[in-house]
Amino acid sequence: MEKDARLKGYSLIHGLLALIVANHESTYHPSVGHAIGDAMDSLFLNQNMSYDRLKENPDMIAQFVINHITKEIPVADEEKLKQAIKRGLPLIFKIVDKMWPEPNHPNLKVIGKALHEVDDPVGILKRNGIDIEPELEEFRQFLAEISGKKIEPKKPEPQTIPPEVLAIAMGLKFAGYFEEALKKAEEEILSKIDSLLDSYPETAQLIGHYAALLRLIQRKEFERLKELFG
Repeated sequence: MEKDARLKGYSLIHGLLALIVANHESTYHPSVGHAIGDAMDSLFLNQNMSYDRLKENPDMIAQFVINHITKEIPVADEEKLKQAIKRGLPLIFKIVDKMWPEPNHPNLKVIGKALHEVDDPVGILKRNGIDIEPELEEFRQFLAEISGKKIEPKKPEPQTIPPEVLAIAMGLKFAGYFEEALKKAEEEILSKIDSLLDSYPETAQLIGHYAALLRLIQRKEFERLKELFG
């Protein structure tokens, strides 16, 4: 794959297409993977198709897959499977483009390692600067839909307010929210935000906590301040 630009994305497209067919037809027989491998060989090698040309021809890809799949397993409704493949292909291409921007991209070595790592492939990619979790979650939801299973999307974890922000709120509480204490707190928060801007956007969340605290102080919404910051 490092030597032949036509093969960009081959292994990823192969595996993700197999997941679409397996989930749509509720069968995980090895022949599914073999059939899709034959279809991919026909497209990439026999038809001399490049990755970019494949992206422009989802109908052709879907039909090639159908032609090879139906030789191996019974398909309940070929047209429905074809439409599922066509809907899933843009999601596959999003994943491939994120992981594999160019045919001979440096990511290839990382991808190779991740594809052979059974414990934490996504973690390996993320530690190397390739974060495909949003794209994988979208693909996962699509697989759930075509298989008839309902999977609740992952809920974002609640953010923990940093102790340095809580300390300012607690100081105000103990000071009885006197005007002088409020003024000093505003000055301290603005100073904190100014210093954090030097490291933006890495410090965006912390800046957000300070900004929320500042606005509650300025608006003198002390009950809301207690509710959120203790």
